[in-house]
Amino acid sequence: MRSTHRSSIVLASAIIVAGLASCGTEAPTAPAAVGSAALKPSNSFITLAFSGSIQSQAWGIDPSGRMVVGAYRTEDDAVHGFVFASGAFTTIDYPGAAFSIGTGINGQGEIVGWYEDGNGIQHGYVQRHGVLATVDVPEALATRITGINASGDLVGAFDAPDGRSPGFVRRNGKYTAIEPFPGASFTVAKGISSSGDVVGYWEAGDERHGAA
Repeated sequence: MRSTHRSSIVLASAIIVAGLASCGTEAPTAPAAVGSAALKPSNSFITLAFSGSIQSQAWGIDPSGRMVVGAYRTEDDAVHGFVFASGAFTTIDYPGAAFSIGTGINGQGEIVGWYEDGNGIQHGYVQRHGVLATVDVPEALATRITGINASGDLVGAFDAPDGRSPGFVRRNGKYTAIEPFPGASFTVAKGISSSGDVVGYWEAGDERHGAA
């Protein structure tokens, strides 16, 4: 999750609507629920490849399924965020950033993600009505925003001054750290529902588990 993971930010050319750069890209399997039909595989996919890119990854999709955000890499090793809507790509580059990534989008078209500045520090951002604004957890050494809901609540992860890397949720301007497992080396809050329920994962040693 730190800046050294930049090389794994955009690993796939196919659309991936969930997962972080440090996660694998294999599709998860799920058992059929009692009394229900088994899940059927779908082949309805499209490749999202920005013109001139050599790698791309989709990270988030809006509730209507009409807008997708993610990141792409070009031959000069630059990483840019993007939003894909109505069959067209729009690049998201935070001014002065070394790289930018789009990670989440809500039904109002508000986009979140993070960028790295010229000093190698990661910052979260929110884009509303085409205007980009930095959003950092107070006193954090780095902030990464990964999700936004219809109310504008934010989730993500941050690096604390004491060496911890908790997840966080921001509701009504108030930040709350999320650490479901005390021994975790880091925690990521990945998504938040319209009712405020949060999902993500934590890692400790060789173990990584989802949490809700």
